[in-house]
Amino acid sequence: MNISPMTPKFLQETFLNICIIIGAIVGLVGLFCLIFTDLSKLDAVIVTVLGAAIFFGFRRVKSLKADYEASRPEKDPGDES
Repeated sequence: MNISPMTPKFLQETFLNICIIIGAIVGLVGLFCLIFTDLSKLDAVIVTVLGAAIFFGFRRVKSLKADYEASRPEKDPGDES
């Protein structure tokens, strides 16, 4: 089975983007519940904070990953050493 070198990076980026989107959705659901529903205010705040933590946590991981990849020197494909 031939897997290109870009496959793992693509999958990692996709996973990080999906987690960021899920965090944003959870945060928005928490805000909606806080404002418009009869859900306990404490429960709605917990959901909102959880969504924000997921969103900002995975954004931080994505930025750290991008910084790490930018600082790594690229090897020349023809270089054997």
